[in-house]
Amino acid sequence: MVRVIALCLILILTNLEVDGGTFTNVPPKDYNRRSGLHDCIDRFYSNTSFAPRPGIYNGIPVEPGEYSAFAAIGWTRSLQKVDYLCGGTLITLNFVLTAAHCSINGEQKRPDLVRLGDVNLLSDENDENVQQIAIKRFIKHPAYKASRSYNDIALIELETDIQPGPFVCSACLWADKIMDFDMLTVMGFGTTKLGSDMSPILMKADLPPLQEADCKDQFPINRRIAEGIKESQFCAASPNKDACPGDSGGPILVNLVDPNPHGLQKLIPFVTGIISIGTGCNEGSIGLYSRVASYIEWIQNVTNVSFDPKSCARNTECVPFYKDVSSSVQRPEFAPEYHVDLMNDKSKNPVCAGALIDYRHVLTSYECILAEPTFVLLDGARANITDITNHDDLAIIGLDQYYDTKPEYFKTSGPVCLLKKSNVTNFKILVSANDPENHQRLIVNALVMPDNQCKPGFICTEKEEYLIPETCVFQPGGSIASHIRVGDNFNIPLLHGINLEELSCGNRKVQLKAASVAHYYPWIESVVLGHIVESLKKEETFRQHEYFRGDTCLPASGGGLGRCVPADHCEELLKDHRKGLVNIRTCLFEGDQPIVCCPNVYL
Repeated sequence: MVRVIALCLILILTNLEVDGGTFTNVPPKDYNRRSGLHDCIDRFYSNTSFAPRPGIYNGIPVEPGEYSAFAAIGWTRSLQKVDYLCGGTLITLNFVLTAAHCSINGEQKRPDLVRLGDVNLLSDENDENVQQIAIKRFIKHPAYKASRSYNDIALIELETDIQPGPFVCSACLWADKIMDFDMLTVMGFGTTKLGSDMSPILMKADLPPLQEADCKDQFPINRRIAEGIKESQFCAASPNKDACPGDSGGPILVNLVDPNPHGLQKLIPFVTGIISIGTGCNEGSIGLYSRVASYIEWIQNVTNVSFDPKSCARNTECVPFYKDVSSSVQRPEFAPEYHVDLMNDKSKNPVCAGALIDYRHVLTSYECILAEPTFVLLDGARANITDITNHDDLAIIGLDQYYDTKPEYFKTSGPVCLLKKSNVTNFKILVSANDPENHQRLIVNALVMPDNQCKPGFICTEKEEYLIPETCVFQPGGSIASHIRVGDNFNIPLLHGINLEELSCGNRKVQLKAASVAHYYPWIESVVLGHIVESLKKEETFRQHEYFRGDTCLPASGGGLGRCVPADHCEELLKDHRKGLVNIRTCLFEGDQPIVCCPNVYL
C-alpha cells in the first residue's frame, strides 16, 4: 500500500466536442505487429516533448492584510483614548462576529466602535488602510447568560458598511460541526502572557484542536461551565501557545484553498470558533471556543446572509482581495492529455472518466459501465464505443476509431503508458478530479509515500492544504498517474491505477479505493492486444508464418503474446521448460543460436 501526500491542484480543459485531429478511421501500419504494451514510450512519445503539469501567548505578529477580517472592538474613554478589549471577525460588509461576554467592559459600559485593518494600535504606519466604524447594535445570542460561558456568541451591526479592499474584508464561516483540521489559527491584541499588558501588535498562533474526549478530560469544570463541555464548544491547545485575556471574541480559523476553475485559486479564511474562555495564558493552558457551526442558522437569520462555503468564497465583494495561491495551487500551460470523458446522449456532462491506454482502448472502472456510456471525448474529439470487456473492478472500452499518431500540429493528447510493477515510492502523481458544480476538470497533484496503514486496495492520501467543501471530487474511473522523464526533454505519463469511487478531495485525509494497473497488467495486455493474437492465429492456420528476431509471436503455451528473442534473454522460460511446466516455440535459428518466442510475462 502507499500513502499519498497531496501538494497542489492543477486546472485543465473543459468538455467541448471538436472535430478532427485526434482520431482517425485508419489503423497504424504496424497495428497487427505489436508484441506488447512495453513499447508505449517509443510508440507514442518518441517525437514529442511535454512540460509536466504537473494576542497570543508565544505568538508571532500578523502582517498588514494577512487577516483582513480581524476586528478590534473598542470602548471610547475620551477623544484621545480607546480601550480595545475584545476581538471579532468581519463576516459581512456590516456585521462583526464576536463573543457575547464582550457586550460590556468592567465598568458595565458597552463598546461603541470597531477598528479594522490595523495590526499595530500604537503606530500610525499603514493607518491609511484602517477603517473605524461606529457600532449600531450589539446582538447577543438569546440563550446567553452572563454567569455562564455557554452560547457565548454575538453579532455587532455597524452603522455603515465597510469598504472592501485588500486590508479590510470579510471571512467565511465553517458550517460543519466536524472539523478534520490538524491546525487552526487564533489571533488577537490581548496580553502575550499571564499578567502582562495588552499587546498593541496583532499576534497570531497555530493551535491544534483537541478531540472531544480530550477536551472534556483536560478542561477543568468551573462555575462558568457547570454543565460541562457542550457540543457547541470545542478546545484547542498547544504546549507553548494559547489565547489570552483581551483576545476574547476573536476568531480561531482555518485557511482553505478554493480550486476555482474560472479564475485564480484563492486562500479563503473560514472561522471555526470564537475565543471564549481558557485555563490561563501560559505553557500547558487550554482555550475553550464557541463552535460557529452550532449557530449558523441564528447568524443567517440575524444577518439575512447565506454562509454556504462555496458561495461565500466565490460570490462576495471580497473575492478579488483574498490571497492568491501561487506556490501550491498552479495552473499549467498545457500537458499530455490521456484523460477521456465517458459520455452518453442522455446527459451533456460526463457520466464517468477513463484513460486512453493505446490506439483504441480506454481503461475505466466497472461501475462506470453501469452508467451506460456510448461515446468518449478525448481532448474534445469524439469516438464511439463498440465493445466493453470487464474483469473484477476494471473495464476496457473499445472505440470505433484509432488514436492518430501523425497529426500536422503539436499534439497535447496521447495514450498513457502502464506501470508494470507496483514498487514505486517518492513519485509525484496526478489524481483525476472535477468540480461537481460545473464539471470543470481538476487534477490533484500528490506525492506517493510508502505506508502500511492503508487498507488493501486503497491509496491513502493526506493533502498539505485543505479545500473548500464541495469544490472538488475524485472521479470514478479517473486516472492515478505520474510523469517520468526520459532523456532531457520528455515527460511521459505513467498510469498507476484507476479510481473506483466518487469521493470528496476537500478533506485533508482521504483513502482512495483504487485498482492497481500493475496487478491487472497481464489481463489488460491480453485484451488490448487480443486482435493481434487472432490475426496471428489466422495467418498460422492458412499458411506457415515466418518469424524473425523482434517479431510478435504466439507462445507455444498460449496465454497471450510474446516476442522473438535469443533464448538466453528468456531465462525464466528455459527454467520452466526444464521443470516441464511449459513448451517452447522456436522462431528461427541465427547460426547455432535459437531465437525463441518469449511470452510477455517473462520479459
